[in-house]
Amino acid sequence: MASRLRKRDCSLNPLKKLVYLISPNKINKSFYSELNNVLSFKNVKFFQLRLKGIKRNKLLKIATKIKKITKKHKVNFIINDSYNLACRARADGCHMGQLDAGGQSEIEASKNLNEINKINDSNFLITFSYGRGLQASALKAFGKDQNNIENIQKAFNHRAKMNSLSSKGEWLEELEKETAA
Repeated sequence: MASRLRKRDCSLNPLKKLVYLISPNKINKSFYSELNNVLSFKNVKFFQLRLKGIKRNKLLKIATKIKKITKKHKVNFIINDSYNLACRARADGCHMGQLDAGGQSEIEASKNLNEINKINDSNFLITFSYGRGLQASALKAFGKDQNNIENIQKAFNHRAKMNSLSSKGEWLEELEKETAA
């Protein structure tokens, strides 16, 4: 059955712009060979290990196996929510999904990511889920006038620019004052 699944999975081959792949919620025995197969298409740039509720030692074993596969295919390996585990597994980065937790405004989320990246003196990638850091202004512009696509797009583009800068530690609060919409 696994070989039949792999043949059907070959439909992924035509995808030319697949950039970011996230692990399933559970890792089974066939996962590693399936991951190797998918990454062989050379259309994935990042793979994020996103498992919850697993003991650290088991997670480190899983991460170590995945790192070998991603390294073979020159894919950046990102671990979710654990900087220490990411370092121990020699991952290429850490996704801090906790920064995207409720209670932060989009500006606070960008500011917090910026502060982390200002002190990040390595080539280690640190990111967060950009949903909270992107959506509020665009949704507000949409609520004002659904037909004013230009203002909605300006608001979204401004947030995208702010998050891009904060992911490099280059965000400045003064830049937030640039009117987006």
